[in-house]
Amino acid sequence: MIITPIIDSNVARSCHPLGCHEMIKQQVKTIKNSLGASRNKQNVLILGASSGFGLAA
Repeated sequence: MIITPIIDSNVARSCHPLGCHEMIKQQVKTIKNSLGASRNKQNVLILGASSGFGLAA
């Protein structure tokens, strides 16, 4: 079965779970590479919900 991803902005619908996993890994890699020399750990607060769409973190 071929699942064609439908991604609107930050909402992923009809996506394969392994494909979503790979996309998140790519995003993490991109962020880590963009940090450069600044690798200090920082605290963050993430607010929001996915409402059943996309990635619930």
